[in-house]
Amino acid sequence: MGVFGLAFYENNTDKLKVATMSGVEPTTETIAAGDYPVSRPLYFYIKKAHIGVIPGLKEYAEFFVADEIAGPDGPLAQYGLVSDPELAATQQMVADEQVMGAN
Repeated sequence: MGVFGLAFYENNTDKLKVATMSGVEPTTETIAAGDYPVSRPLYFYIKKAHIGVIPGLKEYAEFFVADEIAGPDGPLAQYGLVSDPELAATQQMVADEQVMGAN
């Protein structure tokens, strides 16, 4: 028994059996919809005070969440990361330098 990313499973379906959780099989669709109960988001943190101080930091964040990278056809999806259905909202928050998760 092991825990691994969706891409690893998809590349090894001939050798692995996947466990359903609460009757839900892990797929791009069930993960994106939040239906697969053990999937989790990928976070990375940028200190707002560093934007404008560390050259290229904001541009890196914008690059990481760009459609070409984080979209459903981007390389992150090819590595098994599921594109966030609210990607456009995340892109806008990054562009606006909005603190995420703050009330």
